[in-house]
Parts: sequence; structure tokens; C-alpha cells
Amino acid sequence: MTALHYPGLKIDCYYCGHRSEADAIACEGCKRAFTFRTKEVGDWTGLEFYSWMFAYSFQLDEKAEAEGYATLPRNEQMHYLTGYFYTQVMNGGVGQYFFNPSGVTSPELILALKEMGAVRLAAILEPVVQQFPDGQPPQEMTDRAACMDAMGDDDWWEALDEPVMALIDAKNSPEDLLELLYAACAAKSV
Repeated sequence: MTALHYPGLKIDCYYCGHRSEADAIACEGCKRAFTFRTKEVGDWTGLEFYSWMFAYSFQLDEKAEAEGYATLPRNEQMHYLTGYFYTQVMNGGVGQYFFNPSGVTSPELILALKEMGAVRLAAILEPVVQQFPDGQPPQEMTDRAACMDAMGDDDWWEALDEPVMALIDAKNSPEDLLELLYAACAAKSV
């Protein structure tokens, strides 16, 4: 099986950020191989799943911004939500995900996580989402920040990082988020 590709999107290099043609097997900028394009999916390691996720996440963000989230096919919606979550958490933790505009997407993220089989991660995040008014983080960042402050201090938010990171960025995770995402996106693309 070849790697899932989204029609109309190029490949963003996780190393240098250069956007290469859709059929490239190496970055046109830094010349590093896109190993996810040169290996069978069954042989992918965590790095290939990460490279695949990164390759399209920022373009799906741009597409959702330009065309609207609701216009994306379901596999692209799932990738957009999960990629947004993953990159925010890896950059600054769960608190950063909720604080930044990404936090507004959290109710949809919970549904996508359940749909792809990431039920443990959904079980950690869903009670947090439910603490926001009507289970929806406010659109305005200042309102979201006020809700977050009422929910817990920095230590409370940082305590969420450990169980979340154990699921999304740990070897032998009982729920490999990126592998589950790939399988769900591939299933929804047919």
C-alpha cells in the first residue's frame, strides 16, 4: 500500500518546511528523503507516521481557513483536527492547545478521536472540554483564558501533559495516535 495523499496538496518537509510537489520522494529544498513516500505503510516507524502527518497538517489548516472546516472531506477533517492537536501539544502542552485558537476545535477533536479509536486520549480530554461553558471553549482568546484559569492553575494544566504525552509521543504507546489517524484517514478516503 502506498502512502495516503490528499489530492491538490503538496508535501511539507518536517525538517525544513519546504513545500515540494505531491509526487516528490525527497524534499526539493533540503533533499532529505520523504521516507513515508518510499516505504510501504506496514514498514513505517513513528517517524514516518509523523512525517506523513506533518506533510499535510499546515496545508489542511490553510484549506480549512480558506474554504471552511465543514467543506473538508471527513478524512481531511480528522487529519486537520488531530494534526492541530498534536503539533500544539508537542510544542507547548495541553494547555497551549486549549489556549490557542486550536482549543475551539476540541469538541470536534473528541469526536474524531473516538471515531479513529483513540478512546483513551478522548477519555482524558473530554472532561476538560466539558468544563468549558456548554462544553465549548469560547472563540475569544481572553474568554478562553479566563475559563482555563477558573479550571486550574499552571500545575493543573501541566499535570495533563504526562498522560497525554504517554499516548501520543511514547514508544509502545497503547494508543499510537498517528497510526490510528493514518488508518482512519485511509479508511475514510475510499
